[in-house]
Amino acid sequence: MSKLTDDGIVTGCEGDVLGTITSSIMREFAGSPPFLADIVHADYGSNEVTLWHCGAAPFSLAAPGEKVILGEEFGIGGLNVEFPLKSGVVTMARLGYIDGEYRMLVTTGEALKIGPIVRGTVAQVKCDASAKTLMDKLIYDGWEHHLAMIYGDVAAELEQLCKILKIECVRL
Repeated sequence: MSKLTDDGIVTGCEGDVLGTITSSIMREFAGSPPFLADIVHADYGSNEVTLWHCGAAPFSLAAPGEKVILGEEFGIGGLNVEFPLKSGVVTMARLGYIDGEYRMLVTTGEALKIGPIVRGTVAQVKCDASAKTLMDKLIYDGWEHHLAMIYGDVAAELEQLCKILKIECVRL
């Protein structure tokens, strides 16, 4: 998946079709590969969220100077890619579907410089909006569990796309 996404073929894991579509849309706007991930930790005090997945990030997103490790996927077979992602301005988004309607969640932040803190691929993002508000939206408003992250600020483009497609844009 890492190599395919780097080669321009956007992939998604766990059968997440709408997450893959979100990633593909963001790639078109930003011109760079996306990272489809879970939020595995939120720190409301520092206003940061940790995005992680079991080795699905494109190799080109590895932080400078960090090793890209290819290992066994958590003892169950298969290949796991491990590295911390680079720092920089990011957009996080999610195309969702609920009650027969599409909607899109859009927020921005800055991926911070971190070292390898867990196995898999990981980014630590300081949110521009409230991390608590983001988590509350995801949990209480029934959003699917993956967010797509892309380097660059494409929030305005995503909002415009929602307007054109006549779908709700939840902008944080």
